[in-house]
Amino acid sequence: IDLMAEVFEVPAALIMRVDKKDIEVFLSSKTKDNPYKEGEKANLDTGLYCETVMATEQQLLVPDALKDSLWDHNPDIALDMISYLGVPLRWPDGFVFGTICALDNKANNYSPTYIRLIEQFRQMIEKDLMQIIHITELQNTVDELETTKSQLLDSQKIAAQTSVIAGLAHIINTPLGISVTAASHGLGTIS
Repeated sequence: IDLMAEVFEVPAALIMRVDKKDIEVFLSSKTKDNPYKEGEKANLDTGLYCETVMATEQQLLVPDALKDSLWDHNPDIALDMISYLGVPLRWPDGFVFGTICALDNKANNYSPTYIRLIEQFRQMIEKDLMQIIHITELQNTVDELETTKSQLLDSQKIAAQTSVIAGLAHIINTPLGISVTAASHGLGTIS
């Protein structure tokens, strides 16, 4: 994000994350004049540039919001961010994670090179999101295997204890059985 802001020569580059009710500044460039702080949240349905990107799942380029009747009321104008370039970020299942975007405090048409570059950043981040999913799935599998292992060990302990108890019962019962048999036999011969 810092590199993107530097290359684009803009005060703000962001990765935004969305949930059901709000949008959050997930990562924010550490650049001069960047008014956005990581962790900041805004309600959805306020007309932010990023909301349009997520709703349409398309790139959005606003060269100068002050000269565009669709954007001249955008809340980011209050932060002096009048131009915007953003693309959606998606989870591997296709659901929108958020956006990656650049904002400028002056009119900016963002060259085709910048547009290709932000697409490259998007692809890299989406690969990272895929790896996060795979790592989470692997960790869940490891947790399930640990639980199964623990259950198997408990079962083996119970089986071993049962075997020991059965063996002891046999050891105790065998002499008793012999004694009872001998005593019965002895009583039968005395009569």
